[in-house]
Amino acid sequence: MLRLFVMVLLISPVGCLGQKNDTVIQLNGRNAQVFYDKKIESYIIIEDSNSYRLFNRAKNRWERHSYKYVADIDFNDFLGYIPVTGNLNEPFFIVPGCGIVLKWTGNQVKRVDKSFKHLNQIGGSFFAYKNAPYLFGGYGLFTFKNIITYFDPQSSEWFLLPTSGDKPPLIQMASSKIENNCLYIFNGFNMNDEANPKSLKSVYALNLKTNTWTKVGNLNPLISKSSYESNEKRQFQIYENDFCVFEDLIVRYNFVLNRFEAFKLNSKNSIQLILENNGLYLTKFRNTGSQEYFVRIDHGEFLNSLNKSEGWIYENIKGTTLIKLVIVIFCIIVAFIFLYILWKKKKKKIKNNYYFSHSSMSNILTWKEQKLLELFIARANDGLEFSEINDLVDFGAPNIDTLKKRRELLLKDFKLKISYQYNIPIDEVIIEERFALDKRIKRLKLNKIALSEKSIKYSRY
Repeated sequence: MLRLFVMVLLISPVGCLGQKNDTVIQLNGRNAQVFYDKKIESYIIIEDSNSYRLFNRAKNRWERHSYKYVADIDFNDFLGYIPVTGNLNEPFFIVPGCGIVLKWTGNQVKRVDKSFKHLNQIGGSFFAYKNAPYLFGGYGLFTFKNIITYFDPQSSEWFLLPTSGDKPPLIQMASSKIENNCLYIFNGFNMNDEANPKSLKSVYALNLKTNTWTKVGNLNPLISKSSYESNEKRQFQIYENDFCVFEDLIVRYNFVLNRFEAFKLNSKNSIQLILENNGLYLTKFRNTGSQEYFVRIDHGEFLNSLNKSEGWIYENIKGTTLIKLVIVIFCIIVAFIFLYILWKKKKKKIKNNYYFSHSSMSNILTWKEQKLLELFIARANDGLEFSEINDLVDFGAPNIDTLKKRRELLLKDFKLKISYQYNIPIDEVIIEERFALDKRIKRLKLNKIALSEKSIKYSRY
């Protein structure tokens, strides 16, 4: 049975019907390389050694282009290599189990390593960090692993990454995601007892600046499903984003805030919403009958129109010593007093006739405002530059004036809502500071009162 790839990139439903033959392609072979090229912002499919296909977003169709395959590896073997893209400027292709490394560069595929087939980490989890491919866990040489190896492009060799802390068990087939220089490992299989493998019940985090492991908590059973594993692993790897797409669900992960959101896809119209919002959607049908889904979502406001459920990704499992118990009781008392005060206060009316009560911030802020709040929380110490805020409103190729107006409007509405939520003077919600090394650069920081109140309160389910 031939593999079939379907890719659609549209602005309107009419275009979908009109370009069906150009957006659906049938490949000739059983294998093909599918990866995302960050430079041209498109998926690329390679199935022969002379040409590749990419999706022309302007013309809404697949196009064939020539390239050079100059690697000293049999081409059919290359089709089975693992593409590693993430935040890399140029994608890598790694032999399963680690070792040989190929690279997509200058419209050609070439070999860039001085290694061999290690076969030491089969079933490991690839990820990209600082323009290099990494590999965690896997199986090889008659044992399962919990190590991390990485490829150094300068020396063209693989090295072991020394780590410390509360290391994870021996793991295979895990999902991995990087947020704020931290690698999160979840799902997969705990192989400490090879005769009795179990699903990985915990979430582990590796600080990639200090190379220190931490066991952060137990994975929420609601998202611990074996059907998620292969798709999560593949999608985080093929494009650096927060979203995973399944047959009937879009799941967004945010480990920094320890929160996931699941958006129900209950009809073809839901998929069409992705396309109408300049999204990128790719479905890969395997020989086995199962499917892989890849997605890029640039503007996520439309997700609010879908049925949503949400909850914690992991539950903290640290020991309950007497001191910790006292802290918990104290926090409960403080929270009770705080909620009582909020309950006593009346809703406040603002100039544009919006009313705000002290409810969850997720019910008050828009999608972009939530993203802005997440950035302020993640960058609480360093602050944000205007360019980082511009990224939230940069769509539709705006000019500089339009981009500035969008940014100012976003900040204005954001400050207004935070001001009334926490009784902070509106001029003190965001504090401007000059960058020490260059006084021309401003950094924006969120008022510590909003941060100390743990601005976003997400309910579990």
